[in-house]
Amino acid sequence: MQKAILLFLFVFLCFPCYGVPDEFVEMGNYYMTKNNWDPSKAIEYYKKAIELNDKNSVAWNNIGNALFNLKKYEEALPYFEKSIELWPKGGSQDMLAWCFMELKKYEKAIEVFNQHNAILGTSSYRLVKMGYCYLEIGKNQEALSCASEAIQMGPNDPRGSRETHARAWYVRGKAYLNLGKTAEALHDFDEALKFDPSCQEAFEASMKARSESSGSKEGKK
Repeated sequence: MQKAILLFLFVFLCFPCYGVPDEFVEMGNYYMTKNNWDPSKAIEYYKKAIELNDKNSVAWNNIGNALFNLKKYEEALPYFEKSIELWPKGGSQDMLAWCFMELKKYEKAIEVFNQHNAILGTSSYRLVKMGYCYLEIGKNQEALSCASEAIQMGPNDPRGSRETHARAWYVRGKAYLNLGKTAEALHDFDEALKFDPSCQEAFEASMKARSESSGSKEGKK
């Protein structure tokens, strides 16, 4: 629930409404808050807003976001696409790519992330997400490249966070591990945990790699 609300706030604050916000958008937003959580009800109000003003990019985006939170990823796609058409510099690009990731259409997600980087400038957040996508389709060198670029941007990148920075180290570590470079992978997993001790995937990957490395050495004795 908390993650879903943060997603909504992130996208809502990323761009202004192309058109005048109205009471229906505000009512929809009300049903996307923690204490009043009802995405289906929110969608009803956002659709009423669009009936009054079909240029309202926020309403189109927020329908997509509500559908995303209902795990209706395929249904969300045209709403994000329409929002992007109305406001290309908004946050819908990242949400569209996120939908493609949930649908396991990783190459399409990478394409959308690249388009958004071209419009707004490269962000460590999108580089890390692209790295995850490349890992999923077995392109470890590309994943390593994205993660390395994100790492170079540092933990204070205004378009990322310390958590994003930790995930960059994890993604690069995972790519190294897939390429058979265990020492480099363990170093990167340790760096990930340094920036975010709660990074469970880095912890689990590190433990597994150390166990397998230890077992391999024992077998050679």
